[in-house]
Amino acid sequence: MKRLLTISALLAATPSASAAFGWGSVNLTTNAATVNAGVALLPVPFIGTLGVEGGFERPTGTTANVLTVGATLRDVGVPLTDTDLFLGAGIVFSATPEPYLQGGLRANLIGPLGLTATVRAYPASRGFRAGLGAEIRF
Repeated sequence: MKRLLTISALLAATPSASAAFGWGSVNLTTNAATVNAGVALLPVPFIGTLGVEGGFERPTGTTANVLTVGATLRDVGVPLTDTDLFLGAGIVFSATPEPYLQGGLRANLIGPLGLTATVRAYPASRGFRAGLGAEIRF
């Protein structure tokens, strides 16, 4: 019984994921400007939401747009804060397609608007980038 009360208290202290049906964001990173959009596919109880995401990127110093497609786990609430975590993996379709892994934080601002901080790693080329942006949920 004591264990059940402890688990219940922890779940009560964890904010519920403010699951969004969809989202869009604009970001400036260390090597690109990006526009992303995604849609939720499956809520995962007590964890977050699984979804798919796509975007266009304009790498610094080029005029070519790059397409990205990936899967994401979003709306993972950070206990005792109004911040969510997100994790993702996907492919960047450029001259040579390359996989990526990313993670970040989303802090609520006003209503559905929030600020994001993201880090993306490219395991194949051992590169990475970091960025800041704004996101709106709907």
